[in-house]
Amino acid sequence: MNRCYAAEDWAALRARMEEPVELDIWRAANLLVHQFGDEAETFAAHWLDLALDPGDPDGHFVRSWIKQAVVELQALEETRH
Repeated sequence: MNRCYAAEDWAALRARMEEPVELDIWRAANLLVHQFGDEAETFAAHWLDLALDPGDPDGHFVRSWIKQAVVELQALEETRH
């Protein structure tokens, strides 16, 4: 099951991370969108499910953020077309 993080969780992560790391999140999301097109969100969700290791909460959180960035990028692309 995928976990959605509340807006305050995203804000907390952004506050913890340095700017280059945030840029890497958006780059990764952009690559997924370009590589998988309409299936990028599905791929990201599956990839997120693979990161459910309880010993790696940061890895799961980062993958969650990438998935959210994929959703946002796809929404932007839909508004442009």
